[in-house]
Amino acid sequence: MLRESSLVSLHAAVCAHGDTALVLLGPSKCGKSTLASALAAQGADFFNDERAFIDRRDGRLFVRARGLALRPGGRSLLESPPTGHWYQAKPDDPKYAVSLPRPTRPCPQESVLLFFLDGFGPPALQPIPGGEAALRLARGMGHGDPAPSARLEAAAEIVTRHPCRRLIVGPPDVTARILLSFAEQMA
Repeated sequence: MLRESSLVSLHAAVCAHGDTALVLLGPSKCGKSTLASALAAQGADFFNDERAFIDRRDGRLFVRARGLALRPGGRSLLESPPTGHWYQAKPDDPKYAVSLPRPTRPCPQESVLLFFLDGFGPPALQPIPGGEAALRLARGMGHGDPAPSARLEAAAEIVTRHPCRRLIVGPPDVTARILLSFAEQMA
């Protein structure tokens, strides 16, 4: 049944600024949730910090709104850490559950920017070649067909449809301002 689905699953945090969805992609503990919290503090709508889906047929983004979970290191980097409570879903992985305001409108489905989080340093947005973006997306996505060629083909369809950038993550609040400015330029 999954092999017939046109949806691919992404391990991502999703916020929206105006009519544009900002999809933050990267492995666990790379700063997606922290950056999403900083974006929300600057007025972006927060939707999810774990999972999003893109339809291969038309590139539409689907995401279900849920709460945010910050790790201790990420929370300590924020200029104004949000309030919440600590919990531990997995051994040795404490998280801070945060209830952010509900989104003001549905998540944009068609205007989507993909950001591949690529380490820490002075914050910067850089172009990323399509082949590299497709390979990185294929590594972190869920797809019904386990064949590498099918996964890569699905990823290539997505990165061809949506603008992609490499993101060097600096201080979360500064990096969030860069992303919001970029989203405005792309609108």
